Amino acid sequence: MKSTVIWVCISFLLVYFVTYPSNFLNMDELTYFDQAYAYSHGENNKNIYKIDGTSVTIMPGNYPLGTPLFLSVLILIFGVHGIFLLGAICLVTGIFFLSKLLDAEKIPQELSLLCFIFFPLLISSRTIMSDVPSFFMLSLFYYSLFRENYSKSSTLFIGFIGGISFLFRETNILLCIPFIIEYIIYKKKNYVLVSIGFLLGISLRFISAKFVFGSFLFFKDPGIDFGFEYFLNNLLLYSSFLLILLPFGLITVIKYSGKFKHALWSATCAFLLTYILYEYNGIVTSGVKGVVLSTRFLFPLVPLIILSIGRYFYQNYTQTPNFISISLFSLSILSILTINILGRIYNNDQNKITHAIQEKKGASLIFGSLAVRKYANPLNGLEGRILAEEDICNSNQFRNDSNIYLFDIIRSDSDYHLNQANLNESKYQHFATCISDTLIPVRLIDNTTLIGYKIMPK
Repeated sequence: MKSTVIWVCISFLLVYFVTYPSNFLNMDELTYFDQAYAYSHGENNKNIYKIDGTSVTIMPGNYPLGTPLFLSVLILIFGVHGIFLLGAICLVTGIFFLSKLLDAEKIPQELSLLCFIFFPLLISSRTIMSDVPSFFMLSLFYYSLFRENYSKSSTLFIGFIGGISFLFRETNILLCIPFIIEYIIYKKKNYVLVSIGFLLGISLRFISAKFVFGSFLFFKDPGIDFGFEYFLNNLLLYSSFLLILLPFGLITVIKYSGKFKHALWSATCAFLLTYILYEYNGIVTSGVKGVVLSTRFLFPLVPLIILSIGRYFYQNYTQTPNFISISLFSLSILSILTINILGRIYNNDQNKITHAIQEKKGASLIFGSLAVRKYANPLNGLEGRILAEEDICNSNQFRNDSNIYLFDIIRSDSDYHLNQANLNESKYQHFATCISDTLIPVRLIDNTTLIGYKIMPK
């Protein structure tokens, strides 16, 4: 690696540890954490306790096992807060292999610093979802493939890494299959071993699904549709990021003429088309934060985009012009400092909600919705019972308990959450007769609000 890339990565790690995350940024992280927490304790289920004292045993989550297993190892080694090492490890190692890929293609390694400037990727390094691990897996796959070391062990490894990326996110396979096919068609050395490695990697996805979820063909149902009616909105969102934050990225893909060009074109088209037709739009449910939630799907594609940029602008150059190197370095450091400092400030703000609930830790805690668990979970030593349709006021479980608190979260960052807040308000109206005190609301800088009530059952 070039010294510039090394120093920027070291700077990132130093800043990251100084501003180390303490809270989840979105609800999906909670599911990944629940899975990892259960697996780290040798379990494949968790209990949801209801007001009446009964419990329901459910699976902790249904995401592909790659990321939760990675997280469970971090929990076993470093404790629950070790989970936030995931993003930093995967981002830095992904950039390492991307820079090695660029070097193998005689493209200046400094271009790998575009990963730090692509701010959704940097923000997501502070989360524990599968997006940044997928970036790492694809960077490793492309480096292994493009460096043209086609010995028996290397070709088996190439296929295996491509296949096992399926264990982190299913759509990763769209970015691997075209390259495996082109490798086989041109009958490169040991292409049979590449195929065997690929099938072995994929098989782990199906075997693990059978072992954990009970079916070889288990796939998480996102509950989200596909359709051409989502084409225009998603196209505008994704293309703007791939043209601006990764300068001229999509244009350079079209112009790409290097190795595996047919695979690169078809993989990019198949991957982008899948998400362009995807109904999910994080902006609708999460406002401005949804920009990151939507563009995170693009992370596995970033290595190919940067490779295409490098091939188009710097083919056969071993060094970038000084002003480009200085700009990449400066913007990377600025982005690292800005994103991580703001991330730590936001985490500190989130801690207001966590601390407000912790003040009532000795009481019987009831959570009006799962959203409360984003702030009150085993990560900070808190758990509570989930409010269903039961009437707290007449619950036998709490008849002689005078220390009960009900908490819920209200968000106003989108119309979706405003509607949810209205529903919650009507839900609590029939508790009015047993509310003995209303706690002072805790409001965050993004208008997320914790509401709390002291309950006195009849």
